[in-house]
Amino acid sequence: MLHPCWIEREAPLARCPKASCRRSGTCKKETGKLPCERTHETKDAVRYRIAAKLDKMTAELHAKNPELKNRVISEYELELKLKSMKALLQASDEAFCASERAKQKKA
Repeated sequence: MLHPCWIEREAPLARCPKASCRRSGTCKKETGKLPCERTHETKDAVRYRIAAKLDKMTAELHAKNPELKNRVISEYELELKLKSMKALLQASDEAFCASERAKQKKA
């Protein structure tokens, strides 16, 4: 079983990000509990990528609508938005875990 901090990539990378793997031509990390970074990535990396996408989308909205940039959000409104984002991320994690359990039961 893989370490719970790793998620399978939707599409494997063309080459491994580790220089030692590229030089040798074989994966050095796949043995053991840690998977190859060509086919898997950490949950933190996924979260950072999602946060970057959200920041980019927010910047685009501010560019289109400048009055939104100076808008002050109340603490209550911010709390509601954070709760909804947390619920979306938890639902995504639960769906992924359920699919992983189903794969393990089949194997």
